[in-house]
Amino acid sequence: MKSTNWKDIAEVIGIGAIVASLMLLAYEIRQTRIAIMGETYLSRAETSSDWQLTMATSDVIPEILEKYRQGGIESLTPGEGARFIAVANAAKTRMDSYYYQYELGLLGDDWYRYRFVPSVRRWRDAWNEIGALSEANTRPEFLSAIEAVPD
Repeated sequence: MKSTNWKDIAEVIGIGAIVASLMLLAYEIRQTRIAIMGETYLSRAETSSDWQLTMATSDVIPEILEKYRQGGIESLTPGEGARFIAVANAAKTRMDSYYYQYELGLLGDDWYRYRFVPSVRRWRDAWNEIGALSEANTRPEFLSAIEAVPD
C-alpha cells in the first residue's frame, strides 16, 4: 500500500509540474507578444514620423502631390513623375507593411477603419495608374484588401 501512495504522490507532483510548465509557457508567450506589439508600435511611430517630417520639410513633394491630384500623372514633368512614383510606392510599401501587421493581429480594427481605408481611397488610383498594384509586385492578401475597400 505504501508503494501505491508514493506512486500516486509522484503522479500528482508530475502533473503539477506539467501544469506549472504550461502556465509559465503561456506567461512567456504573452510577454513575447507584448514585446512584439511594443516594437511594432515603435516602428510604426518612427515610420510615420519620418514620412510626416519628409512632407513637412520638403518644398517639392507636397507641390507634386497637389499637382497630381489636380491634373493626374500627365500634368507632371518627367522629374516630378519620377518623384511621385517614388512617393506612391513608398506609401504602398508602408500600407502593405501595416496591413501585414493587421493580419497578424498586431493592429486593431480601428487602424483598419481609420487609417487603412482612407489611405487606400487616397492612393488606389495612383497605384493603379503607375502600375504599382500588379500581381507580380503586390502580396495577394494586400491586393485583395485594396480591392475590397469601396470607393
